[in-house]
Amino acid sequence: RYYGDKKIKIDFLAGDASSRRYYRIKKESKTYVLMDASSEKDKLIQFISIGNLFRGEGVKTPEVIYVDADEGLCLLSDFGDKLLFDIFSEEKENNYYRY
Repeated sequence: RYYGDKKIKIDFLAGDASSRRYYRIKKESKTYVLMDASSEKDKLIQFISIGNLFRGEGVKTPEVIYVDADEGLCLLSDFGDKLLFDIFSEEKENNYYRY
């Protein structure tokens, strides 16, 4: 769906096993992922902390662009539509998680 002056497009994304909801936000040539964790606000900071720990060990995780912990919202960088399964099956030696 487009919102307002049609410069921003928001699409629902399939989620994970949690109750979080995800949306892709497209503005001009950039895309972001909005994570709605309003039903589990208490876990949002933990989610971000674990992502930071993984990133510190060289694992690719989405960059946190903005957080509203009171509302349970987090704006993340977008890795795109390609599934890890597809990447793993295309590569003989997988270095996907390395910087």
